[in-house]
Amino acid sequence: MTRRELTAWLVVFCGPTSLLAEDVALEAFQARRDALSGAVAYEELEPDLQPALSVVFRDLFLGHPAQDPAVAPPALLRAGLEAERRDGIWAVGDSTGTGRGQGIFLVRPGASRPWLLSAPHAAGDDLLTGEIALAWFTRTGAAGGAWAVARRREGDLARETTSAFHAFHLGFAAAHPEGLVVQLHGFAREKRRTEAARRSQAILSSGTSPSPEWLHAVAACMERELGVRVSVYPEEVSELGGTTNAQARELSAAGARFLHLEASLELRRRLLDEPETADGVAACWEAAW
Repeated sequence: MTRRELTAWLVVFCGPTSLLAEDVALEAFQARRDALSGAVAYEELEPDLQPALSVVFRDLFLGHPAQDPAVAPPALLRAGLEAERRDGIWAVGDSTGTGRGQGIFLVRPGASRPWLLSAPHAAGDDLLTGEIALAWFTRTGAAGGAWAVARRREGDLARETTSAFHAFHLGFAAAHPEGLVVQLHGFAREKRRTEAARRSQAILSSGTSPSPEWLHAVAACMERELGVRVSVYPEEVSELGGTTNAQARELSAAGARFLHLEASLELRRRLLDEPETADGVAACWEAAW
């Protein structure tokens, strides 16, 4: 299946007049992310705003927003976000002209799989991670998806705790305490300092040490079923373990399952171009989860 053949599956952001649209090609989503990345700089939110946003997102995941869908909650407005619901899916994202670089988010209330696909680095920072996360959100029927729009040099949302991106993850965990967060990152094998990392196509970590059994089960499944060379941090590799990741730290402490997935460029291309590979990785999550 090519990217264009994914069209009928996609629910994506496409423009300022209609935040959510169906039957829009994956390229349109990438164009939207690129446009926001160039126009919206990250601004740290006020300390009291993040908890309020977590409640708003929790309620969206649970399917009972606190206010009329036609009236944006004050917390969203203060954060420079706008929301819209179509065909049962909520879309929340930076408002045109007033956005604060907080990200774009999709919520599928009542989803069959309580999973959150997370891409914390915008287009231009981690190549293809946003597109892969969107494809996974669409194909798996996951409960949520989160994408950064501000460039990493302006604010690394994987490390920021006073952001709507972080609040979205906390809201998901509150609604789905036994859910799974998969956060996708990209790395260049040739730039790694250890041989273990250079030979890996994927590095998995969970924000805890030692790694839990379910994480090793995912790694073993990816190697056995898909032929991917996987290393688990910290037992098998000493770098790219997400040790400074704010979402990993907070969600793991709360008992949630957090999968920090570092993918080489060759694996990212394979995940995007071979739907059977992307489906196989998701099947490994489900088998372990």
